[in-house]
Amino acid sequence: MSDSSNGRTQLWDLIHDIKFAMFVTRQGNGHLQSRPMTTQNQKLGDDDTLWFFMSRSGDPVNDLVAEPIVNLSYADTGSDRFVSVSGQARVVDDKAKTQELWSKMAQAWFPGGVDDPNLALIEVKIVHAHYWNVTESKITQLYQMAKAAMTGTRPEPMGQTGEVHLGEAASADTLDTGGTRDARDARSASGTRSALVKSEKEASAQQPENFKDVALQDKKVHIPPLGQDAAPIHGLDTK
Repeated sequence: MSDSSNGRTQLWDLIHDIKFAMFVTRQGNGHLQSRPMTTQNQKLGDDDTLWFFMSRSGDPVNDLVAEPIVNLSYADTGSDRFVSVSGQARVVDDKAKTQELWSKMAQAWFPGGVDDPNLALIEVKIVHAHYWNVTESKITQLYQMAKAAMTGTRPEPMGQTGEVHLGEAASADTLDTGGTRDARDARSASGTRSALVKSEKEASAQQPENFKDVALQDKKVHIPPLGQDAAPIHGLDTK
């Protein structure tokens, strides 16, 4: 969606009444970890930011400080709405914003209030979102699935799916100084292939010239007995 304002409105309409998001961070060992977190926003402003309160000493804060790229997953199974939000997270020291977002629920988790030393205000700048919104009734969905099962055909499309790009990244996907996304992907793939070729050459150069001979001398290679019409392979033990 090219119009950021319309995209922002549509995204907020999809997630505003979903109380919890699964907040996904990457841990130091590379594993992805999800935790349910309450979205503190009352609205989604022009800054394209979602806000969260977290324990400053907790793993999620440590994870996002080390790797700020995060994912937020919203799901309303009752109305079949699912949204995946990608963005950049950071800890923000903003007492005024903390006070603005403060609630009785937050007070229950942080009894020291907005000045609680363990309280961390987390800002997530939205970069991209992908949504699935099934608008058909449950009866219609069941009918379409039953029809597909009986006829052996794929179910007819139900609802809507789409993407929302916000902030600077909306134009960066196609208009950044590196050229189009397809061109960048092609260059990335080319660079990866070059790196692999270079790595293989370096590995070969480090091997002794008689590496293969030594390997065959140390160990016999056994293969199944030859058929009557098969020619023997010299140098291999076929017994």
